[in-house]
Amino acid sequence: MCYYNGQRVSRDEYIRLKSLEKQIDAHQTLQAVVNGFAYEDSIILKATANKQHFDLVEAHWEFIPPWVESMDDLKLIRRGIDPKTGAKRVAIPWLNATAENMLYNSQGKPSMFRNAALKGRCLVLSAGFYDTQHVGKEKYPYYITVKGIPYYFMAGVCQMWTDKKTGETMDTYAIVTTKANALMERIHNVKKRMPTIFTENLAWEWLFNDLSEQRIQEIASYQYPSEQMQAHTIYKDYLLREDPTEACEYLQQTDLFS
Repeated sequence: MCYYNGQRVSRDEYIRLKSLEKQIDAHQTLQAVVNGFAYEDSIILKATANKQHFDLVEAHWEFIPPWVESMDDLKLIRRGIDPKTGAKRVAIPWLNATAENMLYNSQGKPSMFRNAALKGRCLVLSAGFYDTQHVGKEKYPYYITVKGIPYYFMAGVCQMWTDKKTGETMDTYAIVTTKANALMERIHNVKKRMPTIFTENLAWEWLFNDLSEQRIQEIASYQYPSEQMQAHTIYKDYLLREDPTEACEYLQQTDLFS
């Protein structure tokens, strides 16, 4: 997680980041659900070169490392096939970057996300995200939001990728995840993770400041307070519904707040 993100913001609304304001002038309506497994584009905020302002950029939600040579190779990798040997491998979606291993992997070597964490930090716009609770053999989807805030910012890391066959370039990104807070432990109750959601101050710092590795690690691991978040169950076919956030109660489900 996070594999599904909501970005429902109309043209008439503004993105606010402390004292900065920039109107969404290129997008009539942002998507209600961005499906990570569909490898769709969505909106991120990138700092300008002078770090005085930001640009709203359509970017590909799938962090593609430079050693992937072409889109053809990437499609094989998604299916769990090594493009060079044809051997089967574990297919791991590059949709999330784990805060704990963003700079160095579990073997202590530089992570594939390291350069982006140092030089390509971005913010991912969200109106709410979707996650699943496991109760026995059943799975119950939830829509999770921040109380009283129509949209907010998640930590992201962004990197330009070039298709060496076609020469096409694209911004690619991953959402940073951290250990779950008390609310998310009960929803995402298997892996117990959540996206790193920022306060405005932390969003500003992540996007604009020159940060030490220690500070990057600290901010990336931030847990948004449970008491400032809310969640409700939604229909299991929410991806097909006109309103994917519509509430649905399940009689057999364990009460999240009991």
